[in-house]
Amino acid sequence: MADETVIEADNEESSGFEDREERRDQLKAAVEFYEYMSNAEDRGISRYEGPCRKLNSKIRTNIEKLVEAMREQLRVLDESPLDHLSKDDQRTREHQRNLDVEILEKAELILTRETDS
Repeated sequence: MADETVIEADNEESSGFEDREERRDQLKAAVEFYEYMSNAEDRGISRYEGPCRKLNSKIRTNIEKLVEAMREQLRVLDESPLDHLSKDDQRTREHQRNLDVEILEKAELILTRETDS
């Protein structure tokens, strides 16, 4: 029975990495597109024409939601103990965390920059 609990915990941990990677990929794509749309004038494209303005607003909202979800996930992970994880799993978790923080910082910078302008 105890072995089943460990297996379930390991499966949940692995699943969490996949979910984190998917969320990180979604946020990265949204940030890149939002940045592209925000800098459209630099490429001679008329900024925020009609539907583009609405789309950009939706993307910003999605970025804000993903940022909030990632912040919460990082908070929970930072508060959880690492004792039950192997050294390899601890390194993997730290690597995943660093990737999350990197894209999170970029997203927050873009949101802040757009708010300030």
